[in-house]
Amino acid sequence: EERWREVAQDHKNYIRAMLDACDLIFETENPTVVKQISEAIRLPSELVYEMKGIASVVDVSYKKVLVGNIFYELSRFSNILSFSERACTSVVAQHRNGTIYHARNQDYPRLFAPLMVRVRFVRNKGELV
Repeated sequence: EERWREVAQDHKNYIRAMLDACDLIFETENPTVVKQISEAIRLPSELVYEMKGIASVVDVSYKKVLVGNIFYELSRFSNILSFSERACTSVVAQHRNGTIYHARNQDYPRLFAPLMVRVRFVRNKGELV
């Protein structure tokens, strides 16, 4: 997947450092939980392709990118992280007209801050998605 190639390339070193930190937090503390969740999780193929594309650019395994993406879900098994570093919330709602809204606070640890990006999706003819 090429969608995140440019972003991943621009943040390559920091992504790798963040994923290494996730390894230290989760793999060291609860390797069995990480293994069970990463093997059991079933994601849409599009998301898997995106993460594999990022893994390719950053030169890490798909599993490392997956662990970074499910940080919040894994954080409940961590004794290293404080509660405030595990307190993200998201809401998804659909309007009667079909419009879907997604809102999420970003209470991730400061480790993630440099990786927060604003993205504007457009279709082939410039139509905002």
